[in-house]
Amino acid sequence: MFEGEFTKITNSLAPELAKTFVVLWDIGSLKPAPPAKPALPKGKEGDAEYDVAMVEFREALDEYQIAYKAFTSVNNPHDKTEVAAALHNVVIPDAVAGPMDFTSSKNPAPGVVITPPVGIQWQKVKGSKYPLEAVVVDNTLNPQAKITGDLLPTFK
Repeated sequence: MFEGEFTKITNSLAPELAKTFVVLWDIGSLKPAPPAKPALPKGKEGDAEYDVAMVEFREALDEYQIAYKAFTSVNNPHDKTEVAAALHNVVIPDAVAGPMDFTSSKNPAPGVVITPPVGIQWQKVKGSKYPLEAVVVDNTLNPQAKITGDLLPTFK
């Protein structure tokens, strides 16, 4: 199916996540392609489908920022070894998802960065066409994230 080698990285950050892993593929002779800039979603804030599309847009924008930084820092953007090495040196202090530093010794593995999480709670939202929506209730570790609701008691 794929040519080349793969690497399995086991998550050892927390016991409950210890069974999760990431598989990184070396896809052989394919040449790297410059990143395509993601398109801004259409709609309005507060509409659940638009809000989900914005989350996906922000994730795509982070990936674009990382790829752009790597591709623009190499001499030959068609050399996959040079691009891969450049990815390990990307530092974006003001990325959409929060600071990203692939050079940090605090990262769980080379070439892996963990973005600061936000706390969400599934809540009933008046006027929503969905029974529950993910509401950001805590941004302590990622102050760039917008708080969209208050933390409510689980059981009343």
